[in-house]
Amino acid sequence: MQNKLGLSGIKFLNSQIKHLLIFDPKSNKTMQTPKCNYSKVNPTTLDSPKLLSLSSLMCEALDLDYNDVKLDPNTPEYLSGNKLLPESEPIAHCYCGYQFRYFAGQLGDGNFLFIN
Repeated sequence: MQNKLGLSGIKFLNSQIKHLLIFDPKSNKTMQTPKCNYSKVNPTTLDSPKLLSLSSLMCEALDLDYNDVKLDPNTPEYLSGNKLLPESEPIAHCYCGYQFRYFAGQLGDGNFLFIN
């Protein structure tokens, strides 16, 4: 059995990203992403994020060491997007839809980090 890790010990292969249509903008501004499912993004930073709760069951499911994650001062920075986990590549899902009977155009719903 392998030793459990803290968040910074997660190894990202980003293999799914290599097979998706990903738009690579030069800024985080709102824009159309034709024929792409995802867009590369840099997360918007937050002031002074704090870890309010941590699930030991979820840490177990992700094979993370609960105490390492809880005690690491970087955990709020990683989970808020203020710091990127080593080798991670944040992307946002692109989609469009209708709101209040009107076409809302292209939307997005935040960051995805793919772990293999």
